Amino acid sequence: MNLEGITLYALTKMLQREIIGSQIYRIVMPSSRSLLLGLRRSKDTVQLLIDANGSAPAAWLTDQAPDNPAEPPAFCMLLRKHLEEGRITDVTQLGLDRVLDLEISLLGRNSQILTKHLLLELTGKNANIIFTVDGEIKDCLKHISPSVNSHRAVQPGAAYLPPPPQDGLDVLHTAAGAIVSAVPDEVVDNLPRALIKVTTGIGMVTANQLLARANIPLEATYLTPADRTDFNSPRRFFYA
Repeated sequence: MNLEGITLYALTKMLQREIIGSQIYRIVMPSSRSLLLGLRRSKDTVQLLIDANGSAPAAWLTDQAPDNPAEPPAFCMLLRKHLEEGRITDVTQLGLDRVLDLEISLLGRNSQILTKHLLLELTGKNANIIFTVDGEIKDCLKHISPSVNSHRAVQPGAAYLPPPPQDGLDVLHTAAGAIVSAVPDEVVDNLPRALIKVTTGIGMVTANQLLARANIPLEATYLTPADRTDFNSPRRFFYA
């Protein structure tokens, strides 16, 4: 099951509390599609495991580190060269998209602070881990050439461009009434998909939950005036 934007929003808040200020002391790739960062905090250590497989990309903290492969891939060696001993100075989410930005700062020559970024695009089948410096991609797990995507190349030397922004209303910061008003009177497919289409940050699981909490049948093809009144309650939605 793919992550939803609001799930990543909650994860971002947790990571901001738990790993900002921690130092990277270990970088390994347990598999060709995963990355583990060993982090040293003030009183203990923790591991951030990032899985960019196409079926269920995710990131989580664990105290059990997977085995270190005998032959680290080139991407792993590059990250070790550039990021080991760096400190995580910020963790942000790209809007309500499924993209996390780990800002990592290191001390360079002449005591100059160098800031680099590890971007975790946990976007389903297109999931990727991208390392950038000054907006330029140094390397990534999955290379995408201009011949494959003329609008967004993802390969060493290319400028990093985030995924295209999602259309729709932000479910965390938009009034419930505005979201309900955006749902058409009649829908072609079903109400959960209609709700997803007019918003950003949610998927089918959350859309089903919101409708169920308003006692609206998931198979309904329209909202009655009573449905809209009940669905309009701010309690039906999530706010930051």
